[in-house]
Amino acid sequence: MVSIVQSREVIDTAEIALQCSHCQSTNQTDALRVRTVDKLYGLIPVWVTQETVVKCPGCGTIFTTQAGVDELQLLSADAITKEFRIRVGFVQKFLVTIAWLLFWLFPISTILFLIARFLVPKTALRWRRATTTGLIASVISPILFFGFMMILDLLAAK
Repeated sequence: MVSIVQSREVIDTAEIALQCSHCQSTNQTDALRVRTVDKLYGLIPVWVTQETVVKCPGCGTIFTTQAGVDELQLLSADAITKEFRIRVGFVQKFLVTIAWLLFWLFPISTILFLIARFLVPKTALRWRRATTTGLIASVISPILFFGFMMILDLLAAK
């Protein structure tokens, strides 16, 4: 069994003006530059990432970007909003991915897509679109399958 240990440290901080795309409010908030290191068995660095994390004080939505804190301070509130994407958690991404892998198993995938639909934030448009498309596909797929089976059965009966 492989053991991966994750450590996070704050590299840099700054105060920025954020216009939240979720609650539509403009607030001053702290932007944290976070460095995440994943180590194999706690010793060997396997993956190192850096991202800037901002939490809206109004609604609590967490935004991330690859841009540095210094770059964000130079931008206006509108330009900063375009830089950020909403953080979608690992559990939500995992549910959508597994549901797509298992979508041919109708009852399981539909349940997973429904659960993921309620867990994914409404403003994370790409993941919401993936769950909606998955729900439609998991409902239509068995209907088409059984329809084709009935047609083949009728053709074979002649």
